[in-house]
Amino acid sequence: HLSTADGVDAATRWTKVPPILETLVQFLTVFPEEAGGRIGAIGKMNPPLRDRANGERLWEAIRRGAIATVGTDHIACEKHETDDLWSVTAGMPGIEVALPLLLSEGVHKGRINLQQLVHVAALNPARLYHIDDRKGSIAIGKDADLVLVDMEAERVVSPETTFSKLKTPANGMTVKGWPRLTIKGGQVVYRDGQLLAKPGIGRVQRSYP
Repeated sequence: HLSTADGVDAATRWTKVPPILETLVQFLTVFPEEAGGRIGAIGKMNPPLRDRANGERLWEAIRRGAIATVGTDHIACEKHETDDLWSVTAGMPGIEVALPLLLSEGVHKGRINLQQLVHVAALNPARLYHIDDRKGSIAIGKDADLVLVDMEAERVVSPETTFSKLKTPANGMTVKGWPRLTIKGGQVVYRDGQLLAKPGIGRVQRSYP
């Protein structure tokens, strides 16, 4: 995956073996120069967070199809609960707020549309990992995995508004567009702030040949 738009431009010049490019939610939405000290040591990651101008160019790369997927590199551990830059683990939690951030900063602000979001967040990853026979879209014979979103719901990201209680660079951000209902395999596992899933319902997904 890439953190810089210059990296995207360089990679797309490799025409003999076209690369598959990914960026991360945090490179699109979190900018240290705008955080006013809010991020602190939790912003430590490799490669590092970049600036707003670079983020805008990454959004443009998604629009033109140069970036195939958007991930999180989610990592969560107790070492995130320190403000010491040298001892904190590189990487950050973020999977819970990934979709709301992409909706708020991407769709609501006109940087991408919903179809483009679906492609980089669901359809393209399923195809690339060869699990699109059951994941990535809704069709007869596929797993009934889907999320219903309230596009107008707005809240400030904080440990009080999320299941994860770990620090994240998104804490303090006002985000618009939150899930109301999540269905996995035809079963409702989340509804209006209530986690309904039972432990152990997840399954390892194996690629087809």
